[in-house]
Amino acid sequence: MQEVEVTNGIIKTLINCLNELSSNNTGLPVSVWYALSHNSKALEDADKHTEFSRMKLVEKYGEKGDDGLMKVTEEKMTNFQKEYIDLLEGKTTVSLIKINITELEEATKQLKGVQGIYNFFNFLTEKKETPVAETSKNGVEPKLENA
Repeated sequence: MQEVEVTNGIIKTLINCLNELSSNNTGLPVSVWYALSHNSKALEDADKHTEFSRMKLVEKYGEKGDDGLMKVTEEKMTNFQKEYIDLLEGKTTVSLIKINITELEEATKQLKGVQGIYNFFNFLTEKKETPVAETSKNGVEPKLENA
């Protein structure tokens, strides 16, 4: 296992990528599938803290709607987004299992939309600097820079 420091925004992106890879596990060697499952669980556990903090922000900037759910009001949306971006840019250390990128590439050639996972595992295998999350125009969706 390897301790890896990543931003909370990248964790959210990687969870989706790992879930896609593990759900389409046809042809994956068992060692790769196990590592994907382990890493997905570790990332989901780390994301629970981010999600808890996001809900606290919704409570801070939101109002209870007619349906009983908390919703961020338009007049407070800018402040909510600023704090949420700060939350996504925060860093977390996660223990992950290193995956043989060659085995993963061979097994996932037919899958699309896994750019984030390739960047992440290239980071693990090549020990590059941690990728930095950016925000979209609405300020809340992280995406990965090219590694």
